[in-house]
Amino acid sequence: MDTLPRLPFVHPNIEILPGCIGGGLGIKAKGDIKDGELIERALMTRLLESYKGHEDPHVFVWWKGPPGKVYSNSGTGTSTAVEGEWCPPTLQENASADNFGEVMFTKDAMRRGCVCWCQGAGNSIFYNTGPKAMWNTRSVKDFDNDVLELRATRDIAAGEEIIIMYSSINWRDCWDELRKVVPAGY
Repeated sequence: MDTLPRLPFVHPNIEILPGCIGGGLGIKAKGDIKDGELIERALMTRLLESYKGHEDPHVFVWWKGPPGKVYSNSGTGTSTAVEGEWCPPTLQENASADNFGEVMFTKDAMRRGCVCWCQGAGNSIFYNTGPKAMWNTRSVKDFDNDVLELRATRDIAAGEEIIIMYSSINWRDCWDELRKVVPAGY
C-alpha cells in the first residue's frame, strides 16, 4: 500500500458538531474544502486479537500484515495471520465505482484472519456514513505504517457534513441498526 507520512493532521476547516447523520456527533466543514484536499491523517493503533470489534462501532477494520510481519509502529508486535489463509488487500479498481481506490474489506477476509481491529486517533471515530450520493471523502490506508488519510472527493462547502464509506457496513454486527437507514447496495 501507499507509504504515507506518519504525522497526524487535521484540516483547519473541520469541526465536531452535533445534529449530524443519525442525530449524533459528526464532522462538518466550517469553511470550504477543495476536491483532493487532505481532511485528516490519523494514526491507527492495532487492538488485541481478543477485542470484540464486531460489537464496537468506534473501531476500524484494518488489514493484517502477512504471517510473521513485525509491526514497527504498533504495540501488538507481530502479525497473527496464518500461512495459507492470509491474502493481501485488494483495491476497487473499477474507476466508475463509487468506492474506487478503497480497500475491499469482506466478511470472508475477516473469517480467514486477514484483518484485525484498530482504534483511530484524532477525530477519526466521528466521521459518519450515509448513502453513496452523500459520500464526499475517500480513505487512503497505509497498513505497513498504520496511517489512515481522508481526502475530499469533491469540493465541500462550509456547513456540509464530511461523509465517508464504511467498508464493513454489510457484515459487521454493530451496524445492524445502521443498515436499516442506509440503502441496500451500499
